[in-house]
Amino acid sequence: MKKYITPIGIAVLFIVTGCGTAVKEPVTNGEGSGSEVQKKEIEREIIVELKQPKIETPERDKVKAEIKERPEFKDGIYGKQTDELAENLTVQQIEGPIAITALEEVYGGQNGFQKEGIIFYGTDENPGFWIGIKNPDERLDELVKILQAKVDSGVISAKYIHIFKSDFTHEEQRALMDQVNREVKKMVEEFHNPNAVGYSVSVDTLTGNIEIDHNFLTEKQIEHLKESFDRHKIVFSIQGKMAPDEGEPDVIYPEKEFTTTQHSEGELILGVEKDRFFTGSMYYDFTDAKKKLKTGQRVLVSTTGMIMESFPGQGRAVVVEILPDYKPDGANLTESQVVAIAAQNKIGVIEKIEFNQDEDEWIVSSNKDTVTIGDK
Repeated sequence: MKKYITPIGIAVLFIVTGCGTAVKEPVTNGEGSGSEVQKKEIEREIIVELKQPKIETPERDKVKAEIKERPEFKDGIYGKQTDELAENLTVQQIEGPIAITALEEVYGGQNGFQKEGIIFYGTDENPGFWIGIKNPDERLDELVKILQAKVDSGVISAKYIHIFKSDFTHEEQRALMDQVNREVKKMVEEFHNPNAVGYSVSVDTLTGNIEIDHNFLTEKQIEHLKESFDRHKIVFSIQGKMAPDEGEPDVIYPEKEFTTTQHSEGELILGVEKDRFFTGSMYYDFTDAKKKLKTGQRVLVSTTGMIMESFPGQGRAVVVEILPDYKPDGANLTESQVVAIAAQNKIGVIEKIEFNQDEDEWIVSSNKDTVTIGDK
């Protein structure tokens, strides 16, 4: 998948839980949702086409050439190095900003145009800058005049400006998103443990579909939302693991308490407080953590909502799976006991734990130091 730097997003988005710099959890299609998260190109009614004269575009060509020489382009950060990719990036640097300036001039700023239509950058299949207007009027003629002048002077290319008849405006999408969010929020408040809930609501600019990522909605609630907004298609996706229902455990214990095989996965708990625990690189909010978890345990954590990218990071745990405690042959202590001892010395983020049977000691390496702990 190609990645582009774009000043305008494809979807209007509302995400709950967390604030600040964050990344969104990956989502998977939910069973029973009856939908697939796919972006399919739809037919659009082109209402105006700019005319491309037979002239050169030296300034635009220069920008494209400069893009191809950028280290991030050559290193493949934006995707495979192709002329198509360079062209798309050029559109984002040339046609897009110029068209946005013209729209704001004609329609009275960003807010003015958002009441009239939508804008977005196209996909690889339909590249360019797309301008959708719901109810075209005389202002469209003024917009075309400005953009055609830019084409005639060789500043922009006509083939990358698309003006079409839109079924909705940005403001209408925002209002729809707010309506859906209010309905979903009511369902969050009804959930037995709202702190374990994560969801996002967005309206896709390309299709007009409502998209809901969640970890708690029931089939009955999904049907209610579909009926409440039956004029729109709603795509539901499960975000991480489903939040446990009332009475279901949020901690999964191992079938066997110990293992002689050292784990290659999981995080080590270095501290536990009343409603959160610490793994060195992350703080996880988790209801009644002090009652359920112990320092030293190795766990797999299923999260919800936003993961804050500060250090240590911050997130919310929904389900915690405790892995069997590693106890190698010949050892008296277990991994969890060794970690608990090391954690008392604020060792930092533990990167490696080894048991030296010949020396009868454990070696704990972290991002700060390496310590040895006697196996007694």
